[in-house]
Formats: sequence, C-alpha cells, structure tokens
Amino acid sequence: MSVFNDIVEQIKSSLSQCATLTDVKFIDADREEVVPNPIRNTYVSLGINSVSISEGAFGSYLGLSRVGEQYGNNSEIDIEMKIFSPRHSGGKQCYEVFSRIYEELLYHAANYNFKGIACKKARYNDE
Repeated sequence: MSVFNDIVEQIKSSLSQCATLTDVKFIDADREEVVPNPIRNTYVSLGINSVSISEGAFGSYLGLSRVGEQYGNNSEIDIEMKIFSPRHSGGKQCYEVFSRIYEELLYHAANYNFKGIACKKARYNDE
C-alpha cells in the first residue's frame, strides 16, 4: 500500500509548498502528529479513506498513451481531508481554507486526475 501513501504524501507536500497556504500546517491523519487543544492555528490532516482497484474494460484495456496501447487496472483513492481551525474563527475559516485548497488542486495539480472534491458541513469538535 506504499504507493497510495506516497500519493497522499505528494499531495500534502505540494499543498504545503503553495504560496497561498503558508498559514496552514498539513499533517498526516494516520501518524503520530496531533492537533493541539485548544487550536491556535489552522491544520489540515490528509489520509486515505478508501482504495478501490478495478480491471480496465475489454481485457484490461486502459487506452492509448504516447507509448502505445496500455493495459492494466484502474485504481481510485478516496483521500479524506479534515480542516481544524480555532473555534473563535468559526466554520467560515474552514470553508475559506477549503476554497484555497480546492483552487490549488483544481488549477495546479492536474496530474492527479481528480474526479471530485467535496466539502461537508463544518462542525465543532471538543476533542
């Protein structure tokens, strides 16, 4: 499963280096990094939510590339992102950070072939 963790790490690294996200600290969802309580800065955790692998259509045919016909499997990774911000800034801060991340992924990370990016309702967490 290392290749999938590598993809998450590449996305995290790319976002960490983005000039519009310098005020955000990116952490791994499944590592020992923790968000301090009370939260004083904005943190974003990234981790794998699920992985699915399916065979390409028509005998594993994936399509044409610059090197010729490609055969193999399709893989889809669902990456979960949680945004933590200080309570005093409210949910608005979470949506604002999400918007900047969305813009970065949409316009500058085309090589990842994102199928969708979604944002759920902001909620308070007392943990």
